[in-house]
Order: sequence, then structure tokens, then C-alpha cells
Amino acid sequence: MQQCCVKISDRATQSSVMLFFYYYFIHGVLAYGVPPSLEAKPPNFYDYTLERLDSFSKQDLSGLKGKVSLWVLFQPECKSCESQFNDLSCLKDKETVAVGFWGSRENLNQVIRFSKFKGKTLMANKSFEKVAELKQTPTILILNKDGYLKKSFFEKTPCSTLKKMMETL
Repeated sequence: MQQCCVKISDRATQSSVMLFFYYYFIHGVLAYGVPPSLEAKPPNFYDYTLERLDSFSKQDLSGLKGKVSLWVLFQPECKSCESQFNDLSCLKDKETVAVGFWGSRENLNQVIRFSKFKGKTLMANKSFEKVAELKQTPTILILNKDGYLKKSFFEKTPCSTLKKMMETL
């Protein structure tokens, strides 16, 4: 049987071949961009299943597909988070989700109980923490109908601003 590949035995030739491919790959990427197969795909937040804060049951987020949604990422003992929740009253007719990070279920639930928040309340798991890349709270994410991030805010944001952003999607 005939082999389809050429075996390169000389070390200098191997190095030359590797440099050739490396050089043309890098120049191709610089000239034409990263090939679509190598680009990192953005996370789809609606593909996740998280635990509900009010129970230990799982909440499948695929039910949000087809809806623009606003997510508030929060932690216990965050006064700005509590204030943000209380300022979301203008979004009564919008899909809202609160995701708690870095705290016990009891402490996260306490933040929700003392606020006027009426949306879904969930608890982040380790895989979701990596995807959300949370650095500070409150972090507000606005997702399009397909579940992809369209806008993020990293501080308390007026409800009117959030409502306008959601209506443009």
C-alpha cells in the first residue's frame, strides 16, 4: 500500500517546513482574520440550567429563547445591588433574571426578599461563573432573543436607560 504523506527525516528540513507553515499561517491570519472555525463563540446564556434560589430545583433557561431579557448579577451585602433591584420597577412587563454569586443560598435569598424584584431568581454555578466573567456587582447584562450578550453595565444603572436598551433589540 502506498502512503500519501512524505516522511521528513532531516531535522533541518523539518524545521524549515514548520517555519514555512507558521509564517504563512500567521500572515494569513493577519491579512484575512481568524478563520471562522478558530474563533471563540460567544456564550449563549439561554443554554444554561441554574438552580433556583427559592428552591433547590433546576431552572432551564431555554424557555427565555425568543425574549429579550435583563440579568442582574449580584452578591450578598452589596448595597448597590439592592438599590438596583429596587430601581427596576419600570421593567414590569420585561423578562428579568437575578443571578446570585459568591454567597450562600440564605444570604442571596435575603437580598431578594428585601428588594422589590419580581423576576426569576437563580444561583450561579461554577461553569456559569466562568462564562459570566463577573468582576464586580451589580453587573447588568442585556441579552437578545437568541440568548447572546448585547450590552453590559458594571454599576447601578437607571431603569429608564435599561428599558431603552431592551426596546432597541
